[in-house]
Amino acid sequence: MAGLADHPWKRRFSSSRESLLEGFYKPALMDAVRYWRSTGYFSSRALLQVLDGVEQLVAATPDGRGHGQMRLITGVFLSRQDVAAVAGGAAVEQVLSDHLMQAFPFRHVQPGGEDDGALGAELLAWLVDHGHLEIRVALPLHNGLVANDGAIFHAKEGIIEDRHGQRLAFSGSVNETPNGWSSNYESFTTFCSWRPGGEEHIDDLEDGFLRLWQNRDHGARTFTLPDAVRRELAIFQPAEGLPRRLRLHIKTPPPAENQPEGIFIAPPDIDERRRVVWNYVLHSATSNLPGCERVGEATSAVVPWPHQHRAFQRLWQGWPPRLLIADEVGLGKTVQAGLLLRQAWLSGRAKRILVMAPASILRQWQRELREKFALDWPIYTGNSLEWQATPLRPHGESKPVERSQWTVAAPCVLASSHLLRRRDRQQEALEAPPWDLVVLDEAHHARTRREASSRDSERRRPNTMMQLMQQLGSHTQGLLLLTATPMQVRPLEVWDLLDLLGLPQQWTEETFTRFFQWVQQENPDDGTLAALAGLWQDTVHQFGELPTAAFPEVLRESSLKRRRALRALKDSDPLSRRALPVELRCAVLALAKCWTPVQGLISRHSRNLLRAYQQQGAMDLAIGQRQVEDRFLESSAQEQALYDSVEDFISNQYAKYAVASAQKRSAMGFVMTIYRRRLASSVAALVATLDKRLSGQRQQLDEDDVAASEGEEIGGEFTADGEAVEYALQEELLREECNAINALLEQARPLVGGDSKWAALQHALDELQNQGYRQVIVFSQYTDTVETLKELLAAAGRTSLMAFTGQGGQIFSKGGAWQRLSREATKERFRAGAAAVLLCTDAAAEGLNFQFCGALINYDMPWNPMRVEQRIGRIDRIGQEYPKMQVINLHLEGTVETDVYKALKQRIRMFEQVVGTLQPILAEAASAAISQAVIVDRQQRQKARETAVAKVQQAPEISGFDMDDALQD
Repeated sequence: MAGLADHPWKRRFSSSRESLLEGFYKPALMDAVRYWRSTGYFSSRALLQVLDGVEQLVAATPDGRGHGQMRLITGVFLSRQDVAAVAGGAAVEQVLSDHLMQAFPFRHVQPGGEDDGALGAELLAWLVDHGHLEIRVALPLHNGLVANDGAIFHAKEGIIEDRHGQRLAFSGSVNETPNGWSSNYESFTTFCSWRPGGEEHIDDLEDGFLRLWQNRDHGARTFTLPDAVRRELAIFQPAEGLPRRLRLHIKTPPPAENQPEGIFIAPPDIDERRRVVWNYVLHSATSNLPGCERVGEATSAVVPWPHQHRAFQRLWQGWPPRLLIADEVGLGKTVQAGLLLRQAWLSGRAKRILVMAPASILRQWQRELREKFALDWPIYTGNSLEWQATPLRPHGESKPVERSQWTVAAPCVLASSHLLRRRDRQQEALEAPPWDLVVLDEAHHARTRREASSRDSERRRPNTMMQLMQQLGSHTQGLLLLTATPMQVRPLEVWDLLDLLGLPQQWTEETFTRFFQWVQQENPDDGTLAALAGLWQDTVHQFGELPTAAFPEVLRESSLKRRRALRALKDSDPLSRRALPVELRCAVLALAKCWTPVQGLISRHSRNLLRAYQQQGAMDLAIGQRQVEDRFLESSAQEQALYDSVEDFISNQYAKYAVASAQKRSAMGFVMTIYRRRLASSVAALVATLDKRLSGQRQQLDEDDVAASEGEEIGGEFTADGEAVEYALQEELLREECNAINALLEQARPLVGGDSKWAALQHALDELQNQGYRQVIVFSQYTDTVETLKELLAAAGRTSLMAFTGQGGQIFSKGGAWQRLSREATKERFRAGAAAVLLCTDAAAEGLNFQFCGALINYDMPWNPMRVEQRIGRIDRIGQEYPKMQVINLHLEGTVETDVYKALKQRIRMFEQVVGTLQPILAEAASAAISQAVIVDRQQRQKARETAVAKVQQAPEISGFDMDDALQD
């Protein structure tokens, strides 16, 4: 089949020597399936000259690649009045919309007319409506602002691709107008991908075009066609079928040969009305008519809440979306993503989609996409593609697939983030054809550790998940990150995630941190204002002007004050800032704080917003209130003696590494804290760990140990570096250590099942049941603790019982045995009321939606309080059935963990409301303080405990960064 490479294209075309229309434009479009064009001016009548080529673009290509695509970037000339309005604070989008409506080229054209104007308008309206032609309007910029000196967008380049993947590009003086191709004196140079050097030239042109299209070029900013223009253009849509001038070029297939006369052929046995309706639905999704963006929602099995629809609209209108959805736990982030996925798939905007989530919730994602959004997409398991069971596919479906083929075999696919982040697997996603949209759930797992280097600076060490995302971000058009806790410990963790989405150039790590310190000042100096002005201009260039409704209240009252504050941030001349009084300088700070990449790249909604919706009558579901109770338990003499012995063991073992390398000492310190974490959970968890260590089985980190330490920064003291820790675990036990472990086991075994927390748990379960809570979830960090509790509870007669760990689920059967369940079956059985108590580990709980359960007991308390917030989020969700959720935390008095927790409690109302400003910062202080206190010897122990408490009490709000303050609902 012929293609672009079959033509003898000249290297240079000139209208003085040949017809550009007949010699280049027509034959090039005849072979095109893709046409990207930047031009100073555009006229739809140019398309009427090449209808054969347009027909090739819009018709299905013979090799099944689908409909062609044309993208157009065209310039527009704003008047001085328009530019002045923008400088005065008017939104560029509104000024541009007003200008284009005034200059609408078909204002005096009669719809349905026979002249070229009417026929061109009809063709243009149809191409735009059916998604064959996407148009963006370009404005030149000067220092990040709309140019006010008569500058125009004057780029004139094009890239054409055929069905074989060959590309032809041109660059010169020709505009996309009839005069440009037929009458003017024009010339341009061509580049062919099959010729030496051509590929490199075309790649440069494509990169430049995409930079403009995605607003990454600092010399211009592009805008989608305003809605008002689209509505005006829609008037010219043909009443039915193709545009009139295109009908002549779409050939009707001939009738079947040798068909006997008089034979009646029955129509297909289908419901014609249903076919018509669904054809209309599909057509609507691919159109640009008002309301077309809600077809996905209308054909889904969910009715989104106002905040979910609001987030979807933001994602859809900013296509391709690059956004972090950071709603509080339980507010339906998956629904927001699902609305986008369905609409993107229906409309054809996204044909290649990758959804990544932790393996533990991947099946849940698959089920929700199918049941709520009618998206039947497979999971890539590492060696096969697996589809969910359905009534027509009762056993599901599994197809073996090669590593190099799954991304092609399933263009819309789900995969485990734990699988793809592995170094031996990353290239599977990166070497695939580019993605249209990538979704990453639980995005906070992508983290970068920062360590002090010898030059008083920080060395960045991204983990494997972050390394994958840093490369994948440039391999996809759209990127959607989901997490309720983007800041686990430090503000720069938020910067790391925003950097994946694409930060403005000046917003480096350093300026991001300093910005939120600058805006806390009471009277900023000229240098600070100049720095803020540069950041403001960079933000405006990427995200557009700040909407008037978002201006701080102090500037809404006075248009004069607003203009002066805006001028101080927009003007490159420092004189505009030097004479500002203190009051206006504060106003500039307030304005600068309102428009940053945090607002541009994060969507966050809180329960306070939902309560406001509820008061306004927009939501009819109650938002539950948390009731958190801390129970501080007295330890027995035997328990206290065990704690002392374990602390002696930890400090003695750690002291032996005083002269070891920093890495080895850090790794051994981490190993020692594992013993302490497990003892704080239960005596049974400690016994299991000591037994494994003594028998030589414990030579690598358990999943529970990894989960327990995830999200923690131990103040640079200890690190959970996998290789170093496992090396430390594999070191041969010395006789002295063996004797110490045996002594600990002899002391600990009698306490299993007889400690203070076990008695408190039984009392709490009885109490909650008497209060009317039908089901209770009991959380622990460790499988060993859950395994012990399930046997103890069953033996005590509490047989309405289930357990859920990283190894799967179990239910206590009537016959007195434990029956194993899959993860999905465990969730469904508990949801159906099959057990009154569910014992659960953190590793298993990710992604659980148990809003039918109103009570939760934390049997142990993680060192990082942020993990407790994740636990509570399993029940504190939209649709919680109980008006009050009961949360009971069990603590053991006389331990450093409890002392530190009490200090935290004095500073913030821990867990009574969702994560606030100070919690992540104090979480770091708490983890560091405990880890450092548990490795000292007995003589220093009391002082170390007092120091740990003091660190939490005195921990400053060092960053000035408050994500919720920056993202006012």
